[in-house]
Amino acid sequence: MTTAQNDMFGHVAPDDVDDNTTASDTWLTPRWLLDALGSVDLDPCSDPSRHTPAARHLVGIEGDDGLAEPWRGRVFCNPPYSRGSLPIWAAKCVDSLPRCDWIVLLIPAAVGTKYWHDLIWTQASMVGFPRGRLDFGGNDSPSFDSAAVLFGNHPAFVSKTMQRIRWIRP
Repeated sequence: MTTAQNDMFGHVAPDDVDDNTTASDTWLTPRWLLDALGSVDLDPCSDPSRHTPAARHLVGIEGDDGLAEPWRGRVFCNPPYSRGSLPIWAAKCVDSLPRCDWIVLLIPAAVGTKYWHDLIWTQASMVGFPRGRLDFGGNDSPSFDSAAVLFGNHPAFVSKTMQRIRWIRP
């Protein structure tokens, strides 16, 4: 049984706990998307291989806590998708934005959940929906659609991904 964790608003709604996630927390970002990012200062949810080319990696299974560390500069966040954690990572993005140039958050496109309505639709600069399902590599195929959420301004990333991602302004 999973336990819901509170977000910055002090709650996680039942629809946020059951948000199209999977048992696996390792979903490696497609290379084309990473290449479009350009220079990244922080990957707060890095896998042990440090797949994302970033100046600093925080690896949870090595004892780092991307939620506890302050975020600055240019941040790419592909958080753990375990149940109930996505609202917490979205809240961290919103809370960190004043100290960041931009943040790109890669998450399942659970557009009807409470955290999407409270955090994504109200705080994101742009939301991008890739054509088809993303290929995260490995033997596991995702059973969900994804979204790239942009907090702040990163026009080069949006421009480089226009062929594969449909961008909208919330």
